Amino acid sequence: MIKPLQATLTAFVLLCLAGPVGAQDAVFDDGYLAIQLENEVNGRGGTEPADVNYHPGFRMRFFGAAQGDAVVVRWKQGRRTLAEIRCPLEARYDHFQTTFSQRCWTQDAPELTAHGAVQVEIDLVDDSADTQRTVRTLAVTVGRYWHWDRRVGNRDVHSPRYQVRMDDSMGLSTILMSPPDSGESFGNVYFHFWAALADGNSNYRDASWRCSLNGTRVPELDRGSDVVESTVDVSVDNDQMVGRERTTTHFTYRQMWVKPHMLWDPSGGQSGADAWRYNLSAHPGTYECQLRDAGRMVRTFRFTVTAAGTVDPHPVEAAAGLTFRPGAHFVETGFPTSNPSEFVFNRNAIRAGVGFGRSWPAVPAIRTWLDGLPPAYGSSEPTAPRGAARGRRRR
Repeated sequence: MIKPLQATLTAFVLLCLAGPVGAQDAVFDDGYLAIQLENEVNGRGGTEPADVNYHPGFRMRFFGAAQGDAVVVRWKQGRRTLAEIRCPLEARYDHFQTTFSQRCWTQDAPELTAHGAVQVEIDLVDDSADTQRTVRTLAVTVGRYWHWDRRVGNRDVHSPRYQVRMDDSMGLSTILMSPPDSGESFGNVYFHFWAALADGNSNYRDASWRCSLNGTRVPELDRGSDVVESTVDVSVDNDQMVGRERTTTHFTYRQMWVKPHMLWDPSGGQSGADAWRYNLSAHPGTYECQLRDAGRMVRTFRFTVTAAGTVDPHPVEAAAGLTFRPGAHFVETGFPTSNPSEFVFNRNAIRAGVGFGRSWPAVPAIRTWLDGLPPAYGSSEPTAPRGAARGRRRR
């Protein structure tokens, strides 16, 4: 019988030796997906606002695709397809795995101004089999923000800016038990989540970490985290003139990652060598871990470690059709009732869907979690300045 850690290493080596399995079996990583809009601004004079359009960009990742495979993305509103973009997938190598990812940009696509509800379809093209299948159908909200161009007489001229509003992404958090590096018996543990940091901040200013196991504090984990950083930013400024005062508000959604003083190692070897690294595998049970900023909880992550020393997959993964990279699992996220570190918490958006507009499945644990979310605060939708909302609307 192969031990759990040996089985994990064997699986990664076999994947490396076997090579890609074909696009028909490729796994889409929902935890990696991000959509952002690049605004193109063409200035005009007088009382005419700048002519502004956007190009959507996509960050995505597949496990098990092959060289030559591609994605086709359709940007739709109602029954109209506004843009269709094809992007080749590019190979990356990470812990014995071949992944295929792409930052798919659409500079040559039509000039888009469609805002509000937009539908996005992602197809995976299998080059070897000459087949194409839809792997994700998403619902995206394109927000319209504003930029003060100039004042002409007593009139302020504002032009629009466009960006994806990602309020529902805040409910999608994962834990990753990263595979061991070559020659090591242990792997690191990471948490990924979305945040709406206030005032254009790029990080939490005074982060710390706190965990409990089966309701009892774990002092070994109270000393903070090694790293709290962002992996991708989706941002836009709302710049308006109100009376004689010019006000700029930063709207930024960031996917953050945290590397606390944790590892996983079913063999138990590493925990004895370095006591300051807490071995999750040696302590199975139910965990609640808080990320804190200046002494205030900003996120709570809830997950279970099995007797085999790995994270127990959350039932929502199979029921919702969510898939993640090997070793990553969905975790329920707790939020504070108030949070000066972030500009918005949209309870209704999180309850309505997960990861760009997909409905939550009828899983009792999810309904209990969603019903317990705290009240909303803040807003990600600015009020349009006087006269700006009458701007022309193209596709």
